[in-house]
Amino acid sequence: MKIAAVVSEYNPFTLGHQYHIEQTRAMTNADAVVAIMSGNFVQRGEPAIFDKQIRTRLALEGGADVVLELPTVFALQTAEIFAGGAVGILDSLRSIDYLSFGSETDIAFVGKIAALLADEPYSFKKELSRNLDDKIPFAQARSNAIASYFNMSDAEKAELLLPNSILAIEYIKKLIQLDSDILPVAVHRMGGGYNDDTEYTDYLSATAVRKLIKEKKYGVISQKLPEKIAKMIAAQKTFAEDEDFYRLIQYKLLTSDAEEIAQISGIAEGLENAFKSAAFCKTYAEMIDTVHSKRYTRTAIQRMAFNILLGITKSDVEKCRSKADCSYARVLGFRSESSWVVKHIAQNSEIPVITNVPTYKKVLNDTTMFDCDVLASDVYKLVTGMPAGDSRPDFKLVPVMRGNDFPEF
Repeated sequence: MKIAAVVSEYNPFTLGHQYHIEQTRAMTNADAVVAIMSGNFVQRGEPAIFDKQIRTRLALEGGADVVLELPTVFALQTAEIFAGGAVGILDSLRSIDYLSFGSETDIAFVGKIAALLADEPYSFKKELSRNLDDKIPFAQARSNAIASYFNMSDAEKAELLLPNSILAIEYIKKLIQLDSDILPVAVHRMGGGYNDDTEYTDYLSATAVRKLIKEKKYGVISQKLPEKIAKMIAAQKTFAEDEDFYRLIQYKLLTSDAEEIAQISGIAEGLENAFKSAAFCKTYAEMIDTVHSKRYTRTAIQRMAFNILLGITKSDVEKCRSKADCSYARVLGFRSESSWVVKHIAQNSEIPVITNVPTYKKVLNDTTMFDCDVLASDVYKLVTGMPAGDSRPDFKLVPVMRGNDFPEF
C-alpha cells in the first residue's frame, strides 16, 4: 500500500484543495491521502475562519482519507518551523510514502535551494548575514542571498518569495535533514495566488473564499465550490475574525511585563516594548499597524500577537522541535472506509497516535505541545461563542464523516 500526505490549513477547503488531493492520488498512485492540518489558529497569524472540527469535515468531504492536527506550537510560527514540524510528525509515522505540496515552480528548482539551505555553506551564510544587516524581513534577506549564490535572474528571484515556494523549500529541506524516505511531489497550483481575493476565477483561493464568507456571498461560493462543501459552509452561523480576540490580547499585554513578553516566540529587538505601548490601541488592526516595521512583516507581527495570547514561548517551541517526548499525531477525523489507514499508522508510528483525547496525559511523557492545543481550542471556543458550562471542545469525540463509532487503537 502507498500513502501520500499533504500539509494544509483548509481555511477553508476550496476547489483548489480538492484538485490538489485528486492530483496527488493520480501522480503517486496512492491508496490514501493523509492531511496534516493546522488547528484553530493558522500560520498567517489568525484564528481559522471555522473551527478545526468543521474544517476536518470539509476536508473529508473533499477527498482526504485521514486528517491529523498540526500542533498549534508549530502552526503559529515561521514557514521553517511550520513546515519542519509537519514533516517531522509525518516522518515519525513511518507510514508515509509521499509528501505532496502545491507549487508554482518546478520541483528541481526548489530542490536545489532546499539542498543549499540544508547545508548552508559559509559563503551563503555570509551573504545572508550581510542582507540581514539591512534590516529587511528574513524571507527577503534569504531570497537575496539565494539569488546571489545561484546568480539568479529577477524572475527566478521573484519565484523564491511566492508563499508556496517558501513552504516547498522548507518541506524538502526538512526531508533532507531527516534523511527521510518520504518522496516530495509537487502539484502545479491552480487558480488565484495565496493572497489573491478575486472571485473571478474558477479556482478561488482560500483568501477569496474567506472574503466571500464575510460578505455573505454564498451564491458565488455555491458556484465555485463542490456542492456539499458549499452547503456546509453556508450552514455555519458564525465565523472567527482576528478582531474578536483583541480584548483578550489586550488583557495579556496589560497583565504581562516587558520581560515576560520578550520570552514569547517571535519577539525580538525590543518588540516587547512596542507591543506594550500598543496595548491601548482601539482595534486589533491599529495595534498591528503600530507594531509593524520594515524588518517584520504584518504576518509575522500577527503571529507574535497570537503567541502572546496563548503564551507560547521561545523555549516551548524549541523544546517541541527537539524533544521526541513532546511529539504525537492527533487524529481529527477519517472516512469510515479509511479506518485501515489510521490502524496502519498506529501500528507503525514511532510517536503516539492519539484518538482519545482524555488519555493524552497518560500517553505523553511531556504534554507541553498538547496542552497548548487544548488551550487554543478553549480560547477559540470562548471567543466564538461556546455556551457557558459547555464541556471543553478538545475532549469531545473527533468527527467521522460516515459512521458513528470512533475506534481506539
